[in-house]
Amino acid sequence: MLDKTHKALDKYALLPRLLHQVKKVDMTCHLLEKNWPHAIVPFVGYGNKDVSDEALLLADMADVELEPGQDLKHTIPVIAMDSMGKLVARVKALQGSSSTAIGLDLRPELLNKSSKATTTAFHALSKEELAELAAIAGCPFWLYGVASPADAETAAEAGIDAIVVTTDAYGFLSPPATIDIFSEIYDLVAGSISVLAAGQLRDGIDAFRYLAVGAEAVIMEGDHRSLSQLRSELAHAMHLTGCETLADIGYEAIYAPLFDEF
Repeated sequence: MLDKTHKALDKYALLPRLLHQVKKVDMTCHLLEKNWPHAIVPFVGYGNKDVSDEALLLADMADVELEPGQDLKHTIPVIAMDSMGKLVARVKALQGSSSTAIGLDLRPELLNKSSKATTTAFHALSKEELAELAAIAGCPFWLYGVASPADAETAAEAGIDAIVVTTDAYGFLSPPATIDIFSEIYDLVAGSISVLAAGQLRDGIDAFRYLAVGAEAVIMEGDHRSLSQLRSELAHAMHLTGCETLADIGYEAIYAPLFDEF
């Protein structure tokens, strides 16, 4: 699935634009009614100390039990999919943690992640249950791992604040690459819900591609690349394409295979 994703990303080629007066690029990202210094946001294990306290991050809380009143400033704790009763308890346990938002990871956990194995357990939520979780959270509520327009529409109707689009965990179904489905999802729900993209980034150009098709920010999965280096590469790509701010990154900055069928 990862090779499929990278091949799809490579179809979106950046267009150099050098006749401009952009001296310095601004990578400020506006999310959750606040400005953040970077548009590449890491998804890390809880307690990771390699990320600036001023930067937004997503933290994997699947196997973590918080102490009462523990501060999660600038952090979005992401909990694993489970039965509704257990999810309610997990969300309630995160109340009062000062977390920036709470995320729910929809992606199935595989028995053997290197193969097309069945999942350990399957859980599905209704629109009403999603709305209940969002209400209990008492802060913005995100869904991580949205991979279809139908799920994105359900999330928007349930009052979810943001979705993170990625298809990488659903290789068993041979889904489209994240960037190929992203535009359809974005066009359906943009304006009513924040839409982000996630995946393993080879370089800052991959992040640029996701931003160009509409992602408000890009979640970096894995730690095979330096976060600071990826952000530096994104800044360089912005300069070479004449994009002074993230708002300048759009379809006009890439050559995308949008009309190949014609």
